[in-house]
Amino acid sequence: FQPEMEVEKENASGVGQVNAVEEARAALEGKISHLEEDDRILKSLYKKASKDIKEKLDKHSTDADKVKFLHSRLMDKIHDYNKLERSMATQQRAADAAKQEKEAALGQLEKSNKLRVKLEALCKQLQKTNSEVVLDAKLKEEEARDRSKEMSDKFSVSIKDIQEKIETQVRAQSSLLQSSSACRSRASRKRSRP
Repeated sequence: FQPEMEVEKENASGVGQVNAVEEARAALEGKISHLEEDDRILKSLYKKASKDIKEKLDKHSTDADKVKFLHSRLMDKIHDYNKLERSMATQQRAADAAKQEKEAALGQLEKSNKLRVKLEALCKQLQKTNSEVVLDAKLKEEEARDRSKEMSDKFSVSIKDIQEKIETQVRAQSSLLQSSSACRSRASRKRSRP
């Protein structure tokens, strides 16, 4: 009955959740086995160190020699511990300095990113303004060209009209001159006849 419920749960919750649970279970099992292995190694090292000290203590015959040996080992361990503490303090200061440098670098990066975003926005605005100016200049150039052509056309029409009027006046004056000449010649003929 239990396996059937698990199958139903798997079908209901989906394959993705089953995979996630299996992955989490595998990760936990791996972590547990790693911790168990570390525990075994530590126990082994402890047993070895204890056995080593017992063997060395057994070499000493008197209690005073054993105490002296234990005192010397203790002093060595205290000396090692002090070295480790100094080393750890130095490493802690280095870590703190690195952390401050990292924070400063992150702050600088954040400022740079903000500045980059502002510059990109300004560049986009400048490009937009530039394209508007170019478009406006083209429109004004076309308008000026159209006005110039229109004025040139009007000027040409005006010149033609003036030329036609001048030609008409010249013809009229020419015909007046011819009529006037013809009248003079008639008048002079009439005078010359008695």
